[in-house]
Amino acid sequence: MPVGAAVKKGATEIYALDIREGEPPDKGRWNVWEIAFWSIGALMRQQWDRDLTLCAVHPEVTLHHLPLHTERRLAFDDFSQATELISEGRKTAMAYLAAHGLPQKKEKARIGGWKRSLRLLGKRIARLWQASLAQIHRR
Repeated sequence: MPVGAAVKKGATEIYALDIREGEPPDKGRWNVWEIAFWSIGALMRQQWDRDLTLCAVHPEVTLHHLPLHTERRLAFDDFSQATELISEGRKTAMAYLAAHGLPQKKEKARIGGWKRSLRLLGKRIARLWQASLAQIHRR
């Protein structure tokens, strides 16, 4: 959510779709990919805090923060529930817009193409991950 960049470019109304994860799951063992993923998430949370401070000193900016979190614990490379998560996010966004009297656009786009694209992307990421693990083990 590049809120700070939008403010610096003169935006006065910002819709921030927040898809960051919450706290990391409590588990005993972590792999390098999970550590990297959660480290990037921590940096994103810090940036969000800076962006909120920036918006606070610019009263002309209206920030619409839409947290699109889920309770589902998925691996960073698991796209198996992408269609359902996109649908949940759309419903949350539409509910936010309705609750605030903001205009809503009816979505007619098909999700099927997204599902296929995400499935292919997930398979490619899984292959790359397996190849990198194999390379690490050879060293």
